[in-house]
Amino acid sequence: MQTEDYLIPLGTGAERIVDDLDGSLTLSVAASETFTTTYWDTADWRIYRDGGLLETVRVGRKSETLWRRRENGDEVARWAGKCPGFAWDFPEGEGRNLLEPVIIMRALLPMVTVRGTLRRAAVLNGDDKTVARIEAVDLDGKKSGVPLPGLVRILPVRGYDADFAKLKCAITTETRLAKMDRDRGTVLFEALGIDYGVDPNKIDVSFKPEMKAGSAVKSVLLHLLDIMEANSQGVIDDVDTEFLHEFRVAVRRSRSALVPFKDCFQKESFARFKDDLSWLGRDTGDPRDMDVWLLKFPNYKAMLPDEVKPQLDPLGGFLKKKRNASYAKLRRDLKTKRYDAFVRDWRNFLEADGPQGAVQPMAEEPVSALADKWIGKFYKRLIKEGSAIDPQSPAEALHDLRKTCKKFRYQIDFFASLYPKTKFKSAVKELKRLQENLGDFQDLEVQADSLRGFASEMIEKGGKDGEVYLAMGMLVSDLLQRQAEVRKEFGERFDRFAGEQNRALFNELFIDKQNTSNQTEETGA
Repeated sequence: MQTEDYLIPLGTGAERIVDDLDGSLTLSVAASETFTTTYWDTADWRIYRDGGLLETVRVGRKSETLWRRRENGDEVARWAGKCPGFAWDFPEGEGRNLLEPVIIMRALLPMVTVRGTLRRAAVLNGDDKTVARIEAVDLDGKKSGVPLPGLVRILPVRGYDADFAKLKCAITTETRLAKMDRDRGTVLFEALGIDYGVDPNKIDVSFKPEMKAGSAVKSVLLHLLDIMEANSQGVIDDVDTEFLHEFRVAVRRSRSALVPFKDCFQKESFARFKDDLSWLGRDTGDPRDMDVWLLKFPNYKAMLPDEVKPQLDPLGGFLKKKRNASYAKLRRDLKTKRYDAFVRDWRNFLEADGPQGAVQPMAEEPVSALADKWIGKFYKRLIKEGSAIDPQSPAEALHDLRKTCKKFRYQIDFFASLYPKTKFKSAVKELKRLQENLGDFQDLEVQADSLRGFASEMIEKGGKDGEVYLAMGMLVSDLLQRQAEVRKEFGERFDRFAGEQNRALFNELFIDKQNTSNQTEETGA
């Protein structure tokens, strides 16, 4: 049997509920206790979206952090004390092992804190044995300015199923409380008006085929600007590495959307905002590279023999200093008048009704026609570039193909709502596998080149520990060997993506439609 939660109507109070039950059941009621509960999650709600709630409950001087399943209230893990910042800060054990793959590198943030009064009661049988438990809660809504409902939780005791059933009957007949159809956290988030359980970094736009292209592109870019603003303070405060990652991805996607759809905008506006986005792209490059290096540093050490691993530690210290310097510059730039002006002017431009200035012909086209054109164009370029690559092709050919894949993927993400979702599923799956291969190939090359550059910098700055350079040399050799292995996998990955089934799908969705449209224009029909 599992715990059950009931909602106390506003104005009723937990004390009255316990008194009503005391008339039909034998209760041992403890004195009221004040408590504070803080719900924790990552900025993108990874725990909630995984079906859980993480809460720290403080009663008196004692704090406990509990991780429960939202569906049934079952406890996944419990830790003494308040919630730490990251998964790796929890004590070693099964709970930490389960939490790490859910939140990975994201910081745990306090999403909401509430205070209240708790009354505990034990339900006793004729032998004065506890056969069930009751927790009745009144929440204080003064600080939030919103009246908050009270809650009752009933908890079974193993071996007393019949008594628990009697308690459930008393709850519904004596108190007339309604069983909650949602978990406590969700009820509280809704009462407080919190936008819960939503990944703020997900591209979530929807278009009708006849919508004008200019308006559609602006809505995509506006959504990306929202993502940038949602993450900028996290970058400045250096909360966790994903704030910069999501900020940088939004910048890159914005630049990717601007180039093919530049004719939707006036040239002056296009040039100004393109320059600002390029500036942000350059500014976020080094900090993100350093984040990736430090996140992967434990993996790099694991690639080396045990006796060599400690020799790599000076590199870790060097990388932290580089990261701190690059972040300091980025934080300064995000606080400048130039950045504030970009955000303000870019938003004003995107939110303005209709095109600014003279109407641009492309902006008046149906978005479906423009999406067909550009997705089809990038697909044909992808197939052409990929088909030309053989075992003797230079690394640059694979790097160029990676860029084309990324632009192609961005267009699909932007305009996915215009196409049947089920048809895209298998094609996008193979595209992701191809992108993973190309990304690994380039990353391994960049990492090897960066290691050589780091070694030169360390020597120039007076680094005299020769062992670290030997360890770095061994790591470069391992990275290049892995790159060669990844290169061998490329042909199979590309052939799967460019296979007959996917070609037929993309021809049907984009290429054939474009050909038909062109023939219609030529004949004047």
